Amino acid sequence: RCIVFNYRQHDGPGALTIYDPKGRAQPRVAGAIWVERDSYRVVRITMRSIRGEQDADVREEAQVDYAMSAHAVLAPASVTHREYRNGALAAENLFTYAPFRRFGAAADVKFTEMPQKP
Repeated sequence: RCIVFNYRQHDGPGALTIYDPKGRAQPRVAGAIWVERDSYRVVRITMRSIRGEQDADVREEAQVDYAMSAHAVLAPASVTHREYRNGALAAENLFTYAPFRRFGAAADVKFTEMPQKP
């Protein structure tokens, strides 16, 4: 069971930046954040935006689903992006992420004494 929080950007420049051959657009966005009722762990985030072009209304939709990784870290599991032009599906991108790997790095930091200034 989930709780859904809806959001909508009311003012200011758009949080989303879209680049196309005609330039850059920053439409305002709206969507929803789905969280588990008991833990408030994020399960899904959706986002949509609508912008007008010379000959078409363009709607962008994205959905990111999250899952706990084997390393107990919340991570994106899949992303679906769709672009509609005048209501017809024009593009669809599906991404899946797995498996996440744990990595680390070691460093040896040594400090030397600075000579005293006279």
